[in-house]
Amino acid sequence: MPEDLRKLNDEIKELEKEYKDSVDAFKNFFSPDSNYQGGKFNSHNIALNWQGTRIEKDNVGFMALRDNAYIFSSIVMLLSGFLGIRAIVGGF
Repeated sequence: MPEDLRKLNDEIKELEKEYKDSVDAFKNFFSPDSNYQGGKFNSHNIALNWQGTRIEKDNVGFMALRDNAYIFSSIVMLLSGFLGIRAIVGGF
């Protein structure tokens, strides 16, 4: 019985360490001071382990925003221009 209890305690300590490492890795993923890479684009891909199967996918959301940034900036400038003209004319 004491042998089983010791094994169980060892397993619990191992799981606690694994959990702490996973939480620390997750915190570092969202840390504002990590991976700036001198202003270069970071796609923020994350590797997961789901029931023993490694899953690693590209984050296409950020890449789509980066690739279409010129369209978004044009729309923002156009809307800002309309709002500026409206403010000058006094249409509020």
